[in-house]
Amino acid sequence: MEKEDFLEPRVRQDLTFVQYLYTHNGHATRKQMATDLQVDPRLIADHMAILGDQLNNLFPNAPFHLGSPEAEYILDLINLPTLDDVTNMLIRDSSAYQILIYIFWHNEFTMTALQRALLMSSSTLFRHVTRLNEYLAEFHLVIRNNRLQGREFDIRHFYYQLFSVVNGHDARLTNANNPQIEEFIHDFQEEVTGRLPQNTRQSIRIYLHVVLQRVSLNHPLNDNTGAFKLSLIQDLPKVQEMFAIWDRVFAKNTHIATEFVKCPIIVRQIL
Repeated sequence: MEKEDFLEPRVRQDLTFVQYLYTHNGHATRKQMATDLQVDPRLIADHMAILGDQLNNLFPNAPFHLGSPEAEYILDLINLPTLDDVTNMLIRDSSAYQILIYIFWHNEFTMTALQRALLMSSSTLFRHVTRLNEYLAEFHLVIRNNRLQGREFDIRHFYYQLFSVVNGHDARLTNANNPQIEEFIHDFQEEVTGRLPQNTRQSIRIYLHVVLQRVSLNHPLNDNTGAFKLSLIQDLPKVQEMFAIWDRVFAKNTHIATEFVKCPIIVRQIL
Protein backbone atom coordinates (compact mmCIF):
# COMPACT_ATOMS: atom_id res chain seq x y z
CA MET A 1 0.00 0.00 0.00
CA GLU A 2 1.24 3.47 -0.92
CA LYS A 3 0.22 6.51 1.08
CA GLU A 4 -1.27 8.05 -2.06
CA ASP A 5 -3.88 5.27 -1.95
CA PHE A 6 -5.71 7.31 0.68
CA LEU A 7 -6.44 9.95 -1.94
CA GLU A 8 -9.60 9.84 -3.97
CA PRO A 9 -9.14 9.50 -7.74
CA ARG A 10 -9.77 13.20 -8.39
CA VAL A 11 -7.22 14.29 -5.80
CA ARG A 12 -4.68 11.79 -7.14
CA GLN A 13 -5.12 13.46 -10.50
CA ASP A 14 -4.63 16.83 -8.81
CA LEU A 15 -1.41 15.52 -7.30
CA THR A 16 -0.22 14.48 -10.75
CA PHE A 17 -0.63 18.07 -11.93
CA VAL A 18 1.19 19.43 -8.87
CA GLN A 19 4.03 16.96 -9.42
CA TYR A 20 4.25 18.14 -13.02
CA LEU A 21 4.56 21.78 -11.94
CA TYR A 22 7.24 20.85 -9.40
CA THR A 23 9.30 19.14 -12.08
CA HIS A 24 8.90 22.11 -14.47
CA ASN A 25 10.05 24.90 -12.15
CA GLY A 26 6.49 25.89 -11.30
CA HIS A 27 5.55 26.98 -14.83
CA ALA A 28 3.54 25.08 -17.42
CA THR A 29 0.97 25.78 -20.11
CA ARG A 30 -2.25 23.84 -20.28
CA LYS A 31 -1.36 22.59 -23.75
CA GLN A 32 2.07 21.44 -22.60
CA MET A 33 0.62 19.60 -19.61
CA ALA A 34 -2.10 17.96 -21.69
CA THR A 35 0.43 16.72 -24.22
CA ASP A 36 2.96 15.42 -21.71
CA LEU A 37 0.40 13.84 -19.37
CA GLN A 38 -1.85 12.65 -22.20
CA VAL A 39 -5.06 14.11 -20.76
CA ASP A 40 -7.80 16.35 -22.10
CA PRO A 41 -6.98 20.08 -21.69
CA ARG A 42 -10.52 20.59 -20.40
CA LEU A 43 -9.81 18.11 -17.58
CA ILE A 44 -6.75 20.13 -16.61
CA ALA A 45 -8.73 23.38 -16.63
CA ASP A 46 -11.45 21.83 -14.45
CA HIS A 47 -9.00 20.37 -11.92
CA MET A 48 -6.65 23.31 -11.74
CA ALA A 49 -9.43 25.81 -10.97
CA ILE A 50 -10.38 23.88 -7.81
CA LEU A 51 -6.84 22.84 -6.98
CA GLY A 52 -5.64 26.43 -7.19
CA ASP A 53 -8.10 27.50 -4.47
CA GLN A 54 -7.05 24.57 -2.29
CA LEU A 55 -3.35 25.31 -2.69
CA ASN A 56 -3.89 28.99 -1.91
CA ASN A 57 -5.70 28.03 1.29
CA LEU A 58 -3.00 25.57 2.32
CA PHE A 59 -0.07 27.77 1.33
CA PRO A 60 -1.03 31.45 1.45
CA ASN A 61 2.64 32.47 1.20
CA ALA A 62 3.17 30.53 -2.03
CA PRO A 63 0.43 31.73 -4.37
CA PHE A 64 -0.80 29.69 -7.28
CA HIS A 65 -2.23 31.68 -10.14
CA LEU A 66 -2.87 31.85 -13.84
CA GLY A 67 -0.29 33.58 -15.92
CA SER A 68 -0.76 35.55 -19.10
CA PRO A 69 -2.19 34.09 -21.24
CA GLU A 70 -4.67 32.45 -18.86
CA ALA A 71 -3.72 28.98 -20.06
CA GLU A 72 -0.39 29.21 -18.21
CA TYR A 73 -0.14 27.91 -14.63
CA ILE A 74 2.37 29.37 -12.22
CA LEU A 75 3.24 27.88 -8.84
CA ASP A 76 5.60 29.73 -6.50
CA LEU A 77 8.00 26.94 -5.54
CA ILE A 78 10.31 29.20 -3.55
CA ASN A 79 7.87 29.51 -0.65
CA LEU A 80 6.36 26.04 -0.95
CA PRO A 81 7.37 23.05 1.16
CA THR A 82 8.66 19.90 -0.48
CA LEU A 83 6.49 17.90 -2.82
CA ASP A 84 6.32 15.18 -0.16
CA ASP A 85 4.97 17.73 2.33
CA VAL A 86 2.35 18.86 -0.17
CA THR A 87 1.37 15.24 -0.75
CA ASN A 88 1.02 14.65 2.99
CA MET A 89 -1.12 17.76 3.39
CA LEU A 90 -3.45 16.60 0.64
CA ILE A 91 -3.67 13.19 2.34
CA ARG A 92 -4.44 14.76 5.73
CA ASP A 93 -7.21 16.72 4.02
CA SER A 94 -8.71 13.54 2.54
CA SER A 95 -11.89 11.89 3.79
CA ALA A 96 -10.13 8.58 4.32
CA TYR A 97 -7.56 10.12 6.66
CA GLN A 98 -10.22 12.10 8.54
CA ILE A 99 -12.18 8.90 9.13
CA LEU A 100 -9.13 7.10 10.48
CA ILE A 101 -8.23 10.00 12.76
CA TYR A 102 -11.74 10.20 14.16
CA ILE A 103 -11.72 6.47 14.90
CA PHE A 104 -8.34 6.74 16.62
CA TRP A 105 -9.47 9.47 19.02
CA HIS A 106 -12.99 8.13 19.59
CA ASN A 107 -13.22 4.62 20.94
CA GLU A 108 -16.98 4.09 20.88
CA PHE A 109 -17.93 5.99 17.75
CA THR A 110 -21.10 5.51 15.77
CA MET A 111 -21.53 5.99 12.06
CA THR A 112 -24.08 8.69 12.79
CA ALA A 113 -21.60 10.60 14.94
CA LEU A 114 -18.94 10.11 12.28
CA GLN A 115 -21.30 11.49 9.63
CA ARG A 116 -21.97 14.59 11.72
CA ALA A 117 -18.31 15.15 12.57
CA LEU A 118 -17.18 14.91 8.94
CA LEU A 119 -20.32 16.45 7.41
CA MET A 120 -20.96 13.42 5.21
CA SER A 121 -24.11 11.69 4.04
CA SER A 122 -24.56 8.04 5.02
CA SER A 123 -24.00 6.91 1.43
CA THR A 124 -20.78 8.94 1.10
CA LEU A 125 -19.46 7.60 4.39
CA PHE A 126 -20.33 4.04 3.38
CA ARG A 127 -18.46 4.51 0.11
CA HIS A 128 -15.36 5.83 1.88
CA VAL A 129 -15.38 3.09 4.52
CA THR A 130 -15.79 0.38 1.88
CA ARG A 131 -12.80 1.75 0.00
CA LEU A 132 -10.79 2.12 3.19
CA ASN A 133 -11.43 -1.48 4.16
CA GLU A 134 -9.85 -2.64 0.92
CA TYR A 135 -6.60 -0.98 1.99
CA LEU A 136 -6.88 -1.88 5.67
CA ALA A 137 -7.09 -5.54 4.71
CA GLU A 138 -3.37 -5.36 3.96
CA PHE A 139 -2.88 -4.72 7.69
CA HIS A 140 -5.46 -7.38 8.66
CA LEU A 141 -7.84 -4.67 9.86
CA VAL A 142 -11.43 -3.79 9.04
CA ILE A 143 -13.90 -1.07 10.06
CA ARG A 144 -17.03 -2.93 11.13
CA ASN A 145 -19.77 -2.57 13.74
CA ASN A 146 -18.54 0.85 14.91
CA ARG A 147 -15.05 -0.47 15.59
CA LEU A 148 -11.69 -0.77 13.94
CA GLN A 149 -11.33 -4.51 14.28
CA GLY A 150 -8.14 -6.56 14.23
CA ARG A 151 -5.25 -7.53 16.46
CA GLU A 152 -4.36 -4.71 18.81
CA PHE A 153 -0.74 -5.02 17.78
CA ASP A 154 -1.69 -4.50 14.12
CA ILE A 155 -3.84 -1.49 15.00
CA ARG A 156 -0.95 0.18 16.81
CA HIS A 157 1.50 -0.71 14.07
CA PHE A 158 -0.83 0.74 11.45
CA TYR A 159 -1.42 4.02 13.28
CA TYR A 160 2.24 4.40 14.16
CA GLN A 161 3.19 4.00 10.50
CA LEU A 162 0.36 6.29 9.37
CA PHE A 163 1.26 9.10 11.75
CA SER A 164 4.99 8.76 11.21
CA VAL A 165 4.70 8.98 7.43
CA VAL A 166 1.81 11.40 6.93
CA ASN A 167 1.55 13.49 10.08
CA GLY A 168 4.81 13.34 11.97
CA HIS A 169 4.29 16.85 13.37
CA ASP A 170 0.83 16.41 14.91
CA ALA A 171 1.00 18.32 18.20
CA ARG A 172 -1.10 15.71 19.97
CA LEU A 173 1.40 12.99 19.08
CA THR A 174 4.72 14.80 19.27
CA ASN A 175 4.30 17.20 22.17
CA ALA A 176 6.83 16.98 24.98
CA ASN A 177 4.28 17.52 27.75
CA ASN A 178 3.84 13.92 28.87
CA PRO A 179 6.22 13.42 31.80
CA GLN A 180 6.40 9.62 31.46
CA ILE A 181 7.31 9.77 27.79
CA GLU A 182 9.90 12.46 28.32
CA GLU A 183 11.40 10.61 31.29
CA PHE A 184 11.69 7.46 29.20
CA ILE A 185 13.39 9.31 26.33
CA HIS A 186 15.74 11.14 28.70
CA ASP A 187 16.78 8.03 30.61
CA PHE A 188 17.07 5.99 27.44
CA GLN A 189 19.52 8.49 25.99
CA GLU A 190 21.43 8.84 29.25
CA GLU A 191 21.76 5.13 29.97
CA VAL A 192 21.62 3.36 26.60
CA THR A 193 22.01 5.24 23.34
CA GLY A 194 23.49 8.65 23.97
CA ARG A 195 21.97 11.67 22.25
CA LEU A 196 19.38 10.58 19.66
CA PRO A 197 18.52 12.55 16.49
CA GLN A 198 15.42 14.71 16.70
CA ASN A 199 13.48 12.56 14.22
CA THR A 200 14.20 9.44 16.28
CA ARG A 201 12.99 11.12 19.45
CA GLN A 202 9.85 12.18 17.62
CA SER A 203 9.31 8.60 16.42
CA ILE A 204 9.48 7.38 20.01
CA ARG A 205 6.99 10.06 21.08
CA ILE A 206 4.57 9.10 18.32
CA TYR A 207 4.80 5.41 19.19
CA LEU A 208 4.30 6.00 22.92
CA HIS A 209 1.42 8.41 22.37
CA VAL A 210 -0.26 5.77 20.20
CA VAL A 211 0.26 3.16 22.93
CA LEU A 212 -1.02 5.46 25.70
CA GLN A 213 -4.07 6.45 23.66
CA ARG A 214 -4.99 2.84 22.94
CA VAL A 215 -4.46 1.82 26.56
CA SER A 216 -6.51 4.79 27.78
CA LEU A 217 -9.36 3.43 25.66
CA ASN A 218 -8.97 0.05 27.36
CA HIS A 219 -7.20 -1.67 24.48
CA PRO A 220 -4.34 -3.69 25.98
CA LEU A 221 -2.61 -6.13 23.68
CA ASN A 222 -4.77 -9.20 23.20
CA ASP A 223 -3.81 -12.86 23.18
CA ASN A 224 -3.25 -12.95 19.43
CA THR A 225 0.13 -11.27 19.67
CA GLY A 226 1.89 -14.50 20.55
CA ALA A 227 4.25 -14.18 17.58
CA PHE A 228 5.81 -11.11 19.11
CA LYS A 229 7.69 -12.40 22.12
CA LEU A 230 10.67 -11.27 24.07
CA SER A 231 12.79 -13.93 22.37
CA LEU A 232 12.64 -11.91 19.14
CA ILE A 233 14.47 -8.94 20.63
CA GLN A 234 16.10 -10.00 23.88
CA ASP A 235 19.50 -10.50 22.26
CA LEU A 236 19.69 -7.03 20.73
CA PRO A 237 22.41 -4.85 22.29
CA LYS A 238 21.25 -2.92 25.35
CA VAL A 239 17.69 -4.25 25.14
CA GLN A 240 17.68 -5.38 28.77
CA GLU A 241 18.66 -1.88 29.85
CA MET A 242 15.80 -0.56 27.77
CA PHE A 243 13.37 -2.93 29.50
CA ALA A 244 14.60 -1.74 32.89
CA ILE A 245 13.94 1.90 32.00
CA TRP A 246 10.53 1.01 30.62
CA ASP A 247 9.53 -0.86 33.76
CA ARG A 248 10.76 1.97 35.96
CA VAL A 249 8.90 4.68 34.06
CA PHE A 250 5.68 2.81 33.30
CA ALA A 251 5.51 0.50 36.33
CA LYS A 252 2.21 2.00 37.46
CA ASN A 253 0.53 1.06 34.19
CA THR A 254 0.49 -2.72 34.18
CA HIS A 255 -0.87 -2.95 30.63
CA ILE A 256 2.09 -1.04 29.23
CA ALA A 257 4.70 -2.57 31.53
CA THR A 258 3.79 -6.14 30.62
CA GLU A 259 3.13 -5.70 26.93
CA PHE A 260 6.29 -3.88 25.91
CA VAL A 261 8.28 -7.09 25.64
CA LYS A 262 5.93 -8.24 22.89
CA CYS A 263 6.51 -5.23 20.63
CA PRO A 264 9.83 -5.38 18.80
CA ILE A 265 9.07 -2.78 16.12
CA ILE A 266 10.06 0.33 18.04
CA VAL A 267 12.94 -1.53 19.73
CA ARG A 268 14.52 -2.43 16.40
CA GLN A 269 14.16 1.13 15.17
CA ILE A 270 15.96 2.82 18.02
CA LEU A 271 18.56 0.29 19.09
